[in-house]
Amino acid sequence: MGFLDDLVNKAFQPDQDGRRLYYPWPLGRGYIVPSEAEFQRLRKNLKIFWALNFLYFFGLVALIPVISRQGDLKAGFLGIYFFMPSEIWLYYHCRHLKRADEGLTFHERIAKRAARLPFEMLLIYEMVSLGFVVAGIFIIWADWRHWLYSLASMITIGFFGYRAIIVAKILIAKG
Repeated sequence: MGFLDDLVNKAFQPDQDGRRLYYPWPLGRGYIVPSEAEFQRLRKNLKIFWALNFLYFFGLVALIPVISRQGDLKAGFLGIYFFMPSEIWLYYHCRHLKRADEGLTFHERIAKRAARLPFEMLLIYEMVSLGFVVAGIFIIWADWRHWLYSLASMITIGFFGYRAIIVAKILIAKG
């Protein structure tokens, strides 16, 4: 699976001393990977993580027509919040690793991602992120009196709006 390998490989970078660092999040300091066995364990877990996230995402997309025919598209839209535990999952798998002294700056991280991801993939990420922003705006507009939908929509707009900005900067860096 070359696609999953590409996604997993972007999380690992060498530092100036030649040590392998693991960057689970786009910003901040990385974690030192102490051994080859730990590197292989992290790679395996990241592949599982990405495969499950893709299965969940495409399953959710496949269910949207069924949910919308039942008249409650907003309930399906709230399903994206099952992605949020993935941040906890990433933290869980690196909690025992030592933090690196140096981290990548925002611009270094953007440049490294731009070099690794294909342009077409970045465009898809951008369209999906902007689609969720538009959907969040629409749900607030359509049912602004229901506080739960409005709150969920604002969180969605913030999360995917931030993602859209990051991906746009990567697209600009890719040129």
